[in-house]
Amino acid sequence: MFQWNICGLQANKVELNILLSNNNPTVVSLQETNQNINKSIKIKMTFFYSIPATETNGTLHGGVAVLIKNGTPLKLLQLKTSLQAIAVRVTCHRTIIMFRISDSITETQ
Repeated sequence: MFQWNICGLQANKVELNILLSNNNPTVVSLQETNQNINKSIKIKMTFFYSIPATETNGTLHGGVAVLIKNGTPLKLLQLKTSLQAIAVRVTCHRTIIMFRISDSITETQ
């Protein structure tokens, strides 16, 4: 599992694809994607959940994404929050519940 404050998904797409190719992670959690809702991006991992960045004075801020390797058992969890947050239950060798809210992460086993 990797967690990365990517400071712009589009700007770091090449580096992200290198990370995925070289390490074959099951889960990648990204924050500060600065990804517009109208912009799509090709990522090698099949499951891609994201919340777009918000725009202030023409500049994108925030945005989060979780990438999960194809074939990994998962369930997208529903959150009732106005925060940019994604929760996914992923089953690997053990169950990890990961919450992504801005710059904080909590894992429970």
